[in-house]
Amino acid sequence: MTTKRLTEARLERNYLEFKIDRVDMLDDGSFDVREDSTCIFIKNELGARSPRVGDTIRTFGKGRGYIIRGIGLVEKGELVALYRYKTEDEEDKSQKLENLKSDKRKRKEWEDHKENRAATIAALPEPLRKRIEFFMRRTDWGWNFGPYEIFCCVEAAKIAETIASPIDISEFAKLSSSAQEKLIPHLDYENHSGNTFGAAVYLARALVERPESVFKDHGALCPWVGCREYGCFAVEANQQ
Repeated sequence: MTTKRLTEARLERNYLEFKIDRVDMLDDGSFDVREDSTCIFIKNELGARSPRVGDTIRTFGKGRGYIIRGIGLVEKGELVALYRYKTEDEEDKSQKLENLKSDKRKRKEWEDHKENRAATIAALPEPLRKRIEFFMRRTDWGWNFGPYEIFCCVEAAKIAETIASPIDISEFAKLSSSAQEKLIPHLDYENHSGNTFGAAVYLARALVERPESVFKDHGALCPWVGCREYGCFAVEANQQ
């Protein structure tokens, strides 16, 4: 199997290479290899020799920012061993299976928290509640995007309860973390990403400035999945 894998990998043209300048061995037999600011975790699934400083590593995939579906060792310009490897077709099938498992898990979590979620939505200010209800007109929206959007709405309500001016809300977003926590200590700072915090601030401004149109604003995950996938008002309005 390893020889077959190696033959397949040698025919690949989608790869990057870099020379190792540091190797950190981990307790489970895997390793972190580095070149300047680049760091790659290697799990030695196929039993190749451990990498050493000065070795050249080849990674298979579409390039930086994409999934690495294989890692191998290069000597004198030739791929001589593999640590792990999947073809494009194998990676696609694996990703589809993982997506199915993820969707199943998200559906179950959405259903398991039905009562608590309904109470959370009911407690939102009316404009934010209508916003969630608008998105939930699509039966697949809730389990897919609901927890993320609801979290942003809950946090937006907290901001708007404390700061009544749109300008002051914008200024709040520019404060240092310590100053923000001092001003609104009950925000769930630990669970915020840059995107959720930005969405919460934006919705808080909309809530105090133009509450009647909050439901029309773009979804919190639109920067990542797009308006059509998310089911935004903008898409629906353009289809009429």
